[in-house]
Amino acid sequence: MDKVFRVYGKVVKVSGVYLEATVPEGAVGNQCIIKTETEDVEGEVIGFHENRCLIMPFGSLLGVKTGDRVWIRREPVSTVVGEKALGQILDPFGRRISDGRLIPGEKRPIELKDINPLQRERIREVF
Repeated sequence: MDKVFRVYGKVVKVSGVYLEATVPEGAVGNQCIIKTETEDVEGEVIGFHENRCLIMPFGSLLGVKTGDRVWIRREPVSTVVGEKALGQILDPFGRRISDGRLIPGEKRPIELKDINPLQRERIREVF
């Protein structure tokens, strides 16, 4: 039987709304999990400082401390799309708000495309 190994990094600094971690092979846009004593905090690698990853958490940093483990998932932050999403109340990652379960469907990365404001169509209607 093949064993699956996870390589964890460690939180070395928390600065306001982001944290720094020593994590091997992280890339900008990778999803990561910060393992605290009480819960897992999801986040995204947003950059680098020297040999550390800068991670923006998607939740509160309350309780995160130096030495907490960080796992880079080596896949982009994504959401679930498809017919099963219709009529559901979901978080940005495709999990139902009511029970936290991931709905079935196709996973698509959450990407922000650069938009040139000079090439946008003029707004003609008020919401």
